[in-house]
Amino acid sequence: MANVRCTMGNEDKKEYLKQYRRVCRKLEALQEQAQSLKELESSAKAQRISDMPRGSSGRSDLADIIIKLEDLQRKIDDKIKESLELRLEIENAILTVEDAEKETVLKMRYIEFKHWEEIAKTMKYSLRHIYRIHGQALKAIRIEKKHKK
Repeated sequence: MANVRCTMGNEDKKEYLKQYRRVCRKLEALQEQAQSLKELESSAKAQRISDMPRGSSGRSDLADIIIKLEDLQRKIDDKIKESLELRLEIENAILTVEDAEKETVLKMRYIEFKHWEEIAKTMKYSLRHIYRIHGQALKAIRIEKKHKK
């Protein structure tokens, strides 16, 4: 059986490059959730200290919060590892683009999450020209897909 190399269209390449942003957003959501749980844990500890003894329900609630927080921290650690691996993979793909301007547009858009207008302003080009460079960069990039969407 012969090796068949699958070529990606520009839309597929954009979706591939957008993966890093999606992973970062998920990571941020997990970190916000952890912060909320930490605040809840802190208020539960404060309440336990200030309240009169009234059974074990306060301890149980606090233990549940701590268990959830530990589980969430494991998820955050996994997501950090995934984001770092994906970033490296995408940066390596961007480096396959030999033109510096095209490489810069891809990096600013998909690694630094810059808006189109910001990219145009930074590079001192019109928005239309940035779109043109981006389209050319997508045609030039070579992606060896390892991650799933």
